[in-house]
Order: sequence, then C-alpha cells, then structure tokens
Amino acid sequence: SSSAPPPPPKEEKGGLHIEWGVGFGGDGPVTPVTLLAGFLGAGKTTLLKRLLENRSGTRVGVLVNDVAAVNVDANLVMSQVAGAEGVEVAQLQNGCVCCSISDDLFASISNLMERSPEEGFDHLLVELSGVSEPSAVKQNWVTAIEVGHPAALRTQIRRVVTVVDASVFGKDWASAKSAVPRNGLDGLVADNLSRPVVELLSEQVETADIILLNKADLADPEELASARGIVAGLNSRATVLVSEYGGVDPTALLPAPKSAAADAANGHGHAAGHGHGAHGGCDGHGHDAHGGCDGHGHDAHG
Repeated sequence: SSSAPPPPPKEEKGGLHIEWGVGFGGDGPVTPVTLLAGFLGAGKTTLLKRLLENRSGTRVGVLVNDVAAVNVDANLVMSQVAGAEGVEVAQLQNGCVCCSISDDLFASISNLMERSPEEGFDHLLVELSGVSEPSAVKQNWVTAIEVGHPAALRTQIRRVVTVVDASVFGKDWASAKSAVPRNGLDGLVADNLSRPVVELLSEQVETADIILLNKADLADPEELASARGIVAGLNSRATVLVSEYGGVDPTALLPAPKSAAADAANGHGHAAGHGHGAHGGCDGHGHDAHGGCDGHGHDAHG
C-alpha cells in the first residue's frame, strides 16, 4: 500500500521563509527592553553602571552602541561588570543602530539571548550612542517583528529613558552646532547625522517615557529650572527625575519583568490590549507610525 503524501511545507510570512541563523525561535517568554538615550557626556554609561551594580539579583543583558572609533563606553562597562553573575554584555561598533545596521542590532541581541542564563534575562538594556534617534530604533523593532525575526519577537521595547546633562542642556538647546561634533564624532559621515543639536535633542526628549536630569550637582538653580522648563514643553507626559552621578532607584527606570511575562501569558504579546500595536510597546501609550511612544508623531527630521 502506498504511504500518505507528505504534508505541504509550512509557509511563513506570506510564503517567505527566512533562516535567521539563531539558536532559538520566536515563541517563548518576552523580555522587556529599556533604551538608554542621551548625548555624549550626559551620563548614560554611569547610569548603566549604577543600574548593574544595584540590580538586586535580576538577570540583565546589556548592548552598548558606541559609534566612536574606540568603543570607550562598551570597554568601560565590560571592564567594570565583566564576570558579574547574571550579566552579559555585547557591543555594537559598526555604527548607529538607528541607521542602516539594524541587522547588526538584532544579531547582537540574538547573541546576547543565546548567552543568557538558563532562565533567560529579566531585562535587556540597550545604551544608544549620542546621535541615536530612539524612535528610529523602535521602528527597526517594528520592521523586525513584521518579518518575524526571533530576537524581535522575543523582546519588547517597554521604556525609553533619556539622560540629559542638566548643567549644559540650556546651552545645547540654543546651539547651532551639528549633533556629530557635539557628540565627539567629527570623523563620522552618515546621511542623517548632519542634523542640528537641537533637533536631535528634541527627538531624544520627545520619545522618552522617563527623562533623567542628570548632573544636577553641576547645574546652578537657573540651569536646572531652564532644563525642567524645556523638557516639560517638549514632553509633558514623561516622568522627570533629577539625579547626580546617575544615582536613581533602578525600579524607577526598569519596567517590572512580570508585566511583560503576563502580557505574553495573556496572549497580548506585542499586538493587543495595551496600546502596543505592532510597535513594541511603551507601557500603554499610543504609537505613531514611527514607533514613537508619545502620541505626537515624529517626522524624519531630514
């Protein structure tokens, strides 16, 4: 007797099958992601170090994106937290994660996840370069989810934290400089990096869920008041915290891991019930077409 014919091959994403070359699939627990944005010198790396030192046993994966020729940020973080149980660090040197290298971004996240503890990570922290646009990074997540990249399906951007130097924020706001030299990247050439400081600063603040006015000890009362006023005008819905040396309670910055797991268990995942749409999520805020979290919408800024 003849055997039954084999079942037809499964089609994925409209017949498109992509071999991602990673050691895990898109099904499984969803890990919350926090993006750390802010200009060079604002204190992102110091904040990241403080978060890792005070993580209370949570398992954290860290990706540092530094577009400088020497990856100072990643080297600093690696040297200071290397070997800590429950922490894995990867660095992305090829360029800005909001530009043309989102493939490298998700390759690095995949690498981190493959190195995760058996129980998985409680959080992923992505420290963006000074010239990164958080909304563009979030749009990369949207695209990766749409094409079914396992690393995107297993992660969810839950929060954007923008760190600003309160002592120079007013000067930066009034600056006519390009964002590239302001961030110490004079040798870097890319189509979208000729934007003025004020445009990129606006983007980083507008997209934030939490704004950290750091280096308050270096700001006089007028500078701190100016920073508060500008930030409030750009983004009235964000939580604003004031700090010195990145000193802030980690629980104030990092979304609770259980909420992401609960979303997945309840079938919400990336797509339903909490205003996430297909956009990676931001704690219940509406999204524009660019993956933003503030409901105001962002243009491409040139």
